[in-house]
Amino acid sequence: MCGTAGREVVVIDWKASKITHRFKGHWAIVLDVKFHPDESKLLAISSSQDGSVKVWDIIMNSEALSFSASTHAIQDFQLSNDGKFIIASYDEKLGFFSVEKKAKWGELDFPAT
Repeated sequence: MCGTAGREVVVIDWKASKITHRFKGHWAIVLDVKFHPDESKLLAISSSQDGSVKVWDIIMNSEALSFSASTHAIQDFQLSNDGKFIIASYDEKLGFFSVEKKAKWGELDFPAT
């Protein structure tokens, strides 16, 4: 799986050498992509320069959830081990999002030193 400058998340079947899914919904370059840690859920998560984190349902081939965190790029994000929370870095902040509740849980400032 990879993100593109064309604002897509692309899922690739390496054995078959073909693209299996293309997810469109970001309006800027996709910076980071990860699979949900629970493989049975078949979800992909992406962040973008558009300030959003999106959750993609691979089975339904659609956007399942979107968090708008900032007007600037989401530089990086991590999922909790159980996949219930997303922690994203942007604008000298950490944003905490609940995947289950589909809501922003909190935010923490971490100004540059």
